[in-house]
Amino acid sequence: MSAGRDDEADESPEEVRRVIVETLWYEVAHHFGMDEEGVSAREAVRARRSSRNVRGSAQNAGGRDCFVTQKASMTLLFVSVTAFVLHLAWEMLHLPLYSDYEELRTLLPLPLWAALGDVLYTLLAIGLVSLFKKSGLRWIAQARVSDFIGLAVLGFLIAIGVEYKALALDRWEYSAAMPIVPLLRVGLSPIVQMTVLLPLSVYFASALLRSNSTNVHL
Repeated sequence: MSAGRDDEADESPEEVRRVIVETLWYEVAHHFGMDEEGVSAREAVRARRSSRNVRGSAQNAGGRDCFVTQKASMTLLFVSVTAFVLHLAWEMLHLPLYSDYEELRTLLPLPLWAALGDVLYTLLAIGLVSLFKKSGLRWIAQARVSDFIGLAVLGFLIAIGVEYKALALDRWEYSAAMPIVPLLRVGLSPIVQMTVLLPLSVYFASALLRSNSTNVHL
């Protein structure tokens, strides 16, 4: 076993915000139709502007910043992958519970497109929670029961907001097979989806992070 402390480099709040912003930038750009060339061109402009502002300090702390960025990026990658797999399976299974979605014009098959949107909402929730955590993104690897309960509540609220918005804009309707939540008058399946899969995505990502950390220090 390594004698060093496990995960000793804490992400600074500024670093956490930067990594979250960059990740969400890519997710939002792709989700709303920007191709890879367009994303790369815009990112190059952002990178040049950023480099002018932080060139001096980055030279002094480049090694540690690189390590922290890689660590935070790996955390977000694990969350994104687990969320995508779980939500894609759910989207494919509950698609028959919707109707009048055929007019939606998407660049990808609808379940795949919807799963990418679910990943975006997952990252937004993770980013929101991380802003209130002193440990930055490290809380994901060390998530406790209270964190999962909080994520479930946040997922519930996100799902209600998404459904109300979609129904108000006539983006889809429910088929007769969709169970309706009393009082809220929204479909049960999407509410359960985000309420369960948001904390479950973080749970699996947390397990992957702990396993990866153990293998590194063996």
